[in-house]
Amino acid sequence: MARSGGHSYLKLSFGDSYSLVVDLHGMSSVKLVVDSARGTGEMVARIGAGTRSGKIQYKIWDQSKGELIIQIGRAHV
Repeated sequence: MARSGGHSYLKLSFGDSYSLVVDLHGMSSVKLVVDSARGTGEMVARIGAGTRSGKIQYKIWDQSKGELIIQIGRAHV
């Protein structure tokens, strides 16, 4: 099972004695690029699987020079 570095409200990233846990927190890059594959000129965010939400919000805002904002919510279980 994958653990990406944040909280698991349901404790699903702990596993049991038979689980293999893969820690993804080192894969935490955020890059905002122009999507040249579609030819639309739209911005696309490439986000590593272990990136925490606060870093995603900041990096997208920073790399877009304050023009883009992303809203990230929380799940209360």
